[in-house]
Amino acid sequence: MSNESPKKKSKLLTVVLPLFLVLVVIAGALYATQNYWKPLIGPEKEQTGDIRGLAVKNELLSDIPGDQAAMMSRIAFMNLSDFFYNEMSAFVVARVTQAVELPAADAEFDPGRVQVTLEVLDWVFGKPENAPVSITIIQNRLGGCTLEEQTNLLRQGGAYLLPLAEYEGDYWLMGDFDVLFEVDNQGMLYSHSDMEAFKAYDGKAYTLLLGDVRMYIQNNPLLQTAPRFARVLREGTPLIEVTVTGEAVSVPPKAPESFEVEQFSRQLKVERVLRQGKDKSVDTATIDLVFYKEEADLLQQGGRYLMFVSWVDLGDGNPYYQMELNRIAAVAADGTITPVVQDGNAFHNLTGKTVDQVQELIK
Repeated sequence: MSNESPKKKSKLLTVVLPLFLVLVVIAGALYATQNYWKPLIGPEKEQTGDIRGLAVKNELLSDIPGDQAAMMSRIAFMNLSDFFYNEMSAFVVARVTQAVELPAADAEFDPGRVQVTLEVLDWVFGKPENAPVSITIIQNRLGGCTLEEQTNLLRQGGAYLLPLAEYEGDYWLMGDFDVLFEVDNQGMLYSHSDMEAFKAYDGKAYTLLLGDVRMYIQNNPLLQTAPRFARVLREGTPLIEVTVTGEAVSVPPKAPESFEVEQFSRQLKVERVLRQGKDKSVDTATIDLVFYKEEADLLQQGGRYLMFVSWVDLGDGNPYYQMELNRIAAVAADGTITPVVQDGNAFHNLTGKTVDQVQELIK
């Protein structure tokens, strides 16, 4: 038993207990602050993730010999936004379960193709409603003239972060003549690119790139709800609401008729400019829209439309605007829109929205 008096114990508690409570509060505050300010992507050693691939040689795709067409393909992809705004339908984490070389389609010009089966480990962007567990893509070979020479081909057993384009259920790989995000056997990423925006990820945890992709999507929500519309907006062509007021009239060709396809024009009343263009503005009450004979019945007299237009010079001194079939939507009496041509239309995901709602999306 303790020989301390109750009075002494009481005095001791009076001093120690408040000090203890203060230390607890301070420790809790420090812990809370540390966790509150912890970045989305933590230190690379702590965030390597659970994906492992094959051992990777940090070789550059630009060092692989290729023809002129291959060199031109490399130019398009210099940073992440290039994928998002060049018809990227999905961004996935995938493992290659099978890679089978295909017979050459042309003995002289076919550099070689491989059919690759991918096990999709994560749909980071563009997950379809009934997302498949595996997908098959056809990849064109770059390099590999000798057994030891580097190629751009995905390796069986390898793990990759892949930007994919899709058409009618078929996927193909984007940018693999310029960048190929490969995860090594330590969970680190290598881009195989000499572009500074991609090289920044080399030798770092692959989760760093995933975090940046997710952040880009978060900061550009229109890419998820209406990706085609977002891509056309980024091009900077004017978006206008118009009413067809003029009949179709023939436009004199600027070259001899034997070399020029006949074109027509009709006048449109500009009801509203939702967005001006980067290079050319629509600043008149009416515009003349040019089109080809097979498009003559696309726009109805008196009809109202929402469309992206671009300026064109036909050489007769008159200002004309041009339309693209997959960038036009009809506007109903209640203001709702419907794509005029369904296939690949920029307004596909906006069907049923009003012009006012489209204006708010742009804002």
